[in-house]
Amino acid sequence: MGAKKVIKSIIPKAMWNWMVDLKITCGIANTFRKVKKSLPDYKNDKIKILFIVQRTEVFTSVRTVFEEAIKDERCEVYILPLPKCINTERGQELLPDTLDEVIDFCAGLKGAELIDSYDKDTKRFYDLNELKPDYIFLNVPYTTQYPSDYSMEKLVKIGKVCFVPYSYTFGDTKKYNSVYQTEFHTTLLSHASYLFMDGEASYKFCKKKLWLSEFINGKKLFNLGYPRFDRVISGNKNHEKLTALWIPRWTTKKQDGFISSSFFDFKDEIIRYFKSRVGQLELITRPHPIAFDNYIKDGFMTKESVELYKKEYVGNLHLDETKDYIGAFVNSDVMIADFSGMIIEYFMMNKPIIYCGEKDDFVPELKYITDTFYYASSWQEVEGYIELLQNGMDEKKDLRNAAVEKFKNEAFCSSERILDRLIKDYYSKK
Repeated sequence: MGAKKVIKSIIPKAMWNWMVDLKITCGIANTFRKVKKSLPDYKNDKIKILFIVQRTEVFTSVRTVFEEAIKDERCEVYILPLPKCINTERGQELLPDTLDEVIDFCAGLKGAELIDSYDKDTKRFYDLNELKPDYIFLNVPYTTQYPSDYSMEKLVKIGKVCFVPYSYTFGDTKKYNSVYQTEFHTTLLSHASYLFMDGEASYKFCKKKLWLSEFINGKKLFNLGYPRFDRVISGNKNHEKLTALWIPRWTTKKQDGFISSSFFDFKDEIIRYFKSRVGQLELITRPHPIAFDNYIKDGFMTKESVELYKKEYVGNLHLDETKDYIGAFVNSDVMIADFSGMIIEYFMMNKPIIYCGEKDDFVPELKYITDTFYYASSWQEVEGYIELLQNGMDEKKDLRNAAVEKFKNEAFCSSERILDRLIKDYYSKK
């Protein structure tokens, strides 16, 4: 038995975990101390804010911050579109053909300067040192997915790295600890200067790891609300047919048993049911953007079976693979949901949610919200709730009304607060 195992066997588990956490906390603080020393000391006439865009579907997390900055005369706003990368056994592989789609998306973001990020002829990326941005908003926290020219280690030498989570984290922190560890990993926490948390659960999780770092001037952790909620709209279409929105998760039982997708439990039943209710019900299925690719990778489906499945979506069945989910939100009346950060946004539209998971999946602090969900562990239960809702029997409506109003008071106008923090930081250095 190794020395580490011997020590671990004689030290109480709670103390061992505390020692591990302390080691991580000290490591983050030491790294950030070095990061702070490497930050440039130049000052621009206006505040230069750069938004990285690679996965367009998650830009909604910072879109309202982007829009606030566009309106502020003290700011100059830039967009850096990036192609996608994949990690292979041979190392990082760039997918340059994915850049055109990102550029098309960014071209629709008015008011900012779009940077020509990649020269396909020379295969060289734009040098951000030429721009000298003051603040750099990440698109996703996994910069190993970025081209190596824009690694976290390189970005922090150019400007202050800012991060807003790309989805709302409200899973129970003990049950889903690995989810929090994955998104709020040590590289992100040790390099980012500004972390704008989406809610109390993620704030508390990061606070435990950053309490030592916050003594170093420059590391800031905030819980100012979630910008995605500033964009939530009220939308109830006038129609006679109830429309359900199904959002199956990307995970599989083989890969991630504790947050598995309902896709393989429901995929055949849901099509059979809605096809039998033509003229009465409509279905919109919006899988996670990487769902089908992951089902294929894990061996649960093939490319051929995915294409055959997609062909089932005709008539009153609609497969939504668009970049923006708001249309699906507006055009539906009830959500059939796996574990997802999108649940809260749908809840804020004051529409019923049928949750295909457990009541203890969520943090206790949001019990007043999760109590408004309808819980289903089988397709038969889902079907039963749909029948009740179609007949106007929404027994959780009053409870949901009260919960929505309470949550709105806590969540809105975060984009203004985030931009205000950056502006105060910028001018405090003059």
